[in-house]
Amino acid sequence: MSAIPHDHPFIHKPHRTVLALSVPVFLSLVAEPLTGLIDTAFVARLGAVALAALGVGTIALSSVFWIFNFLAIGTQTEVAQASGSSAEERAARINGLALAMSGLFGLLVIVVGWPAAPWAATALGATGDIHTQALLYMRIRLFGAPAIIAS
Repeated sequence: MSAIPHDHPFIHKPHRTVLALSVPVFLSLVAEPLTGLIDTAFVARLGAVALAALGVGTIALSSVFWIFNFLAIGTQTEVAQASGSSAEERAARINGLALAMSGLFGLLVIVVGWPAAPWAATALGATGDIHTQALLYMRIRLFGAPAIIAS
């Protein structure tokens, strides 16, 4: 690893560089929980059963999506390193590979999650109408898996 060149932006504006590197990481960490919060704001108007079902579905899917968080953090680290060394072509390749992997992991989550959703709802204690609505919510939200994993 080489030393930082004297004309590197980090030397002249370290705060700006730290923000430029940390803001994308922060945004990727809050993207998925934010969707659950927005869903809660809308679903709360539908009643207690719908809100309970949303809680079950959000817990199940958030747990699954957090497993793939390594992809976002690893990609951002590698792209930052490539950009810092002016290897823009390498950074673009890394981004392309990460997007392709996100798509494949997202499809895998859909394929595995669809049949596993009833089990997950039951494991989280959902019964009756709550189970039915949680299953519907999870199966609809599964289709967003590639985008959530990519973020």
